[in-house]
Amino acid sequence: MHNRFKKFAFAIVCCAGMLLLSACGARVREVDYFKNLDKTVVTVDGTQYTLRDLAIYIAYQEAMVQEDALLYDPEEPMRYWNVHTNGEFIRVRARNEAMDSAVHDIIFLQMAQADKVELDAEEEEFALSTYGDFWDDMSDEQRDLLGGLYGDMKREALEMALAQKYQVVYAAMEDSDPEEYDKDGQAYLEMMDSHDIDIDQNLWKGIGFGHVTLIY
Repeated sequence: MHNRFKKFAFAIVCCAGMLLLSACGARVREVDYFKNLDKTVVTVDGTQYTLRDLAIYIAYQEAMVQEDALLYDPEEPMRYWNVHTNGEFIRVRARNEAMDSAVHDIIFLQMAQADKVELDAEEEEFALSTYGDFWDDMSDEQRDLLGGLYGDMKREALEMALAQKYQVVYAAMEDSDPEEYDKDGQAYLEMMDSHDIDIDQNLWKGIGFGHVTLIY
C-alpha cells in the first residue's frame, strides 16, 4: 500500500510538472513580429491597432534599453535584457513600457482627432526632424530590416507628437499639470477607467523584446 501511494504521488508530481512546463512554454512562445504585422494587438475604445501601428514604440523602447545594455555588457548586451530585477525581467519591463506608452498616446490621439486638433507646420517639422534623427542613428542593418516600416513609423511619429500636444491642451482645460497626464501620472491613471482597453496578451507577450529591431 505504501509503495502504491508513493508511485501515485510521484505520478501526480510528474503530471503537474509537465503541465507547468507546458503552460510556461505557451506563455513564452515567441511570435515573429515581421510575419504578424497586421494582426490586431490592442483595441482602444473600439478601434483596433496592429503590431505595425506600434512599430515606433517597439523601436524606441528597444533603442532606449539598448543604451543601458551596452553599458552593462558591451560585448554581449543581450545579457542585460535577461536580467531579473524588481520582480521582472528587463525585456518584460520594456515590453510593458512600450504598450503603456502606445495606449497612452492612442487615447490622447483619439481625443485630439475628436476635437479636430492638429499639429501646426512648425510642430510637424520638429516631429519629423526628431524621427529623422532617430532613423539616422540606426545601423544600416536596422534600416534594411525596418525599411518596409519607414512610412508607418513616420506616420506614428506625427501621431505621437499630436498626442503629446493634446495632452498639454487637455491638462490646461482641466487646470492641471501636464505631467499628471503622463502614462504614470495619477490623473491619467484615473482617466483610464473611462476607456475600454483590450490587449491580445498571447500575441503581445510573444514579441521578443531585445531582438525585434536590434541586430547583434
